[in-house]
Amino acid sequence: MERRSILIAEDDPTTGRVLEDYLRAHGFATALVRTGEDAVVSYRQHRPDLALLDVQLPQLSGFEVFEAIRQQSGPYVCPVLLMSAVYTDRARAEHFERTGIRAEAYLIKPFPLDWMLSTVERFLPPRA
Repeated sequence: MERRSILIAEDDPTTGRVLEDYLRAHGFATALVRTGEDAVVSYRQHRPDLALLDVQLPQLSGFEVFEAIRQQSGPYVCPVLLMSAVYTDRARAEHFERTGIRAEAYLIKPFPLDWMLSTVERFLPPRA
């Protein structure tokens, strides 16, 4: 059976490795990138089942990557989970209201890994 794939865009090496190791340990294939531009390229090449994007990435922000993914998705809409240690719930709500960004979920760091996993599983599309 093919493993579900998750694109992880996280510029902090430690956080990225923890997320990648945890998701791999739970049966997912992962692609870890450190910049927004690399996230867009990786999305185009691999078409993951879900994208987990840090909001503050070098080159392109997670919000900009989100928009690029939505523009490229065609009939398939890749679920996107945004994450940040900087944006509070209020700041996130204000930003989303201004920009119209509607990600499937928003994770405020630090978050429990088991909660992140259940959120990922909740938004993964059903297997074909």
